[in-house]
Amino acid sequence: MQESEEPIIYGIIHIGSGALFLRIVEYRGVNDIHVIEEVKKKVVFGEEVFLKKKLSFQSILHLCSLLNGLRQLLSDY
Repeated sequence: MQESEEPIIYGIIHIGSGALFLRIVEYRGVNDIHVIEEVKKKVVFGEEVFLKKKLSFQSILHLCSLLNGLRQLLSDY
């Protein structure tokens, strides 16, 4: 990618056992990546899965709500 071109904006979502992460980055090349925004939301999915071997419907609804919020943030970019 040439320097004069507009950067590509990427959103990376990681759903972990203890937190949900979003990182929005501006990519111009392998050596030219800048983090624009980071979001971290604490969750307890790992504990629930460890104890109950599955996610409850309430936890799934909570996750969907969090993901919809992240989707809105991504659409703003």
